[in-house]
Amino acid sequence: MKSSEIKKPFKKLANTLHPDKVSDDVKKSEYASAMKGLIEARKSGDFFDLLSIAQTYVPDYDLAISKQQEKRLSEALDRKLKNLQHQYIATQQAPTLHARIWAEFHDKNKHQQKRNFDMHESWMESMIQDADNIIEHVTSVPKLKVFLRDHFEQLYMESFDDLNRIFIDEFDADEHRNPFD
Repeated sequence: MKSSEIKKPFKKLANTLHPDKVSDDVKKSEYASAMKGLIEARKSGDFFDLLSIAQTYVPDYDLAISKQQEKRLSEALDRKLKNLQHQYIATQQAPTLHARIWAEFHDKNKHQQKRNFDMHESWMESMIQDADNIIEHVTSVPKLKVFLRDHFEQLYMESFDDLNRIFIDEFDADEHRNPFD
């Protein structure tokens, strides 16, 4: 969309979500994050991000979109959906390292991408700590055999618990179904 078409909804949302309008520190930081997203959406001309922010922070907020904007938005949404479908198909058909990284970390906004990276980094650090702990305590072949036996037994029990949960959930769902459906 044109920047002139985004200007009015942007101003309306920026006025509502301005961090200086709230006194609660938690809300203030949320609104500051929302304002950064709004500014990025305005600069890039991404009306979808603007709508997403509006829906996230002010679900009952009316942006008052004109029929012309609605038509352009619908066309842009169709293009974006086709683009995402092509990206998804390419990711599924090409199990390359690049595709796996894209699938793991790609997200619609930079903040979520950073969260994805941070979560992965945290997971990697915990794996390194676990490996260091194993190296420190498993100092002989007999200790390694005991560790591996316990480890595989734990994995087996966890997978059995997962299977059991799936079975119970399915059983409960069947029990509550209407037989006349």
